[in-house]
Amino acid sequence: MDGLVEIPYYIIYFNTGLISYSHIQQFYSFYNNLPNKYYQNLKNIYIVNPSILVKSYNMFKQQTVSKEKILYLKSLKRLIKLDFMNQSLINKISKYVKDYNNYNDPIKTSQNHDKSENMEKKILFGKSLEDLELDQELMIPVIVVHLFSYFENNAQFIQEQGIFRKCATESGIKLVEKELIDKNYEYLNRVEDPHIVASCIKRFFIQLPEPIFPFKQYEKIKKFSVIQDQYEFKKKLQEIIEEIPILNYNVLKNIQIVFVAFVQFIFKTFNLRISLQFCKLSINF
Repeated sequence: MDGLVEIPYYIIYFNTGLISYSHIQQFYSFYNNLPNKYYQNLKNIYIVNPSILVKSYNMFKQQTVSKEKILYLKSLKRLIKLDFMNQSLINKISKYVKDYNNYNDPIKTSQNHDKSENMEKKILFGKSLEDLELDQELMIPVIVVHLFSYFENNAQFIQEQGIFRKCATESGIKLVEKELIDKNYEYLNRVEDPHIVASCIKRFFIQLPEPIFPFKQYEKIKKFSVIQDQYEFKKKLQEIIEEIPILNYNVLKNIQIVFVAFVQFIFKTFNLRISLQFCKLSINF
């Protein structure tokens, strides 16, 4: 919770019936015992699928809870449409629901947990940014650092014909993924075919649950892209960039530096954009 002190945050309470209602007292006890500093950055408490019983609960009349911050959402669809929601959060909510449904079946829950852990260990591409180990200096996924360092340390590969356009062998990509899962980052230094690493970079972005530049921010940019005044356009753009999750922003900032280097060496901006347009970056270089 300490990480929430300095940033705005939300609390979401899912009401799923009488059983869920019985837990409200526990939720209130937890919330009411928090230090005052945690209330300052609380934006809203969302109650999803509220019943009459939930709405009438006394906790929502207490000053500590700040009644004006409580919003009722009739369905999960309305929650998903909120500005701060993204695909990663939606996926996590789905997982929470599944875990809750299996709560009364310990054997099934244990089997599913073991199966899920084994699956997670076997894949790297396809995970959300939040689920990846971060480099403590750059605050971006470690694998992004090593994949892009491959080209930074081997400048000659930047000039390889068809780089980021030609596809590598599936076996080569899978082998690199396996070594990265095992944290054998030195293996990249022995990869002689730059197309394999370039394909890994593309696959990493393609298989992200949500683009580095989130859909919602991208849609907002499209709406005011017709603005002629450059000052007004930059101002609007800056506002949207500030809405990007900090982890996404850090990755976006670091990868653009590398891609600019590619442009300076051999690509025209337009050609680079064609090579990477399917990587779900949703930005124009």
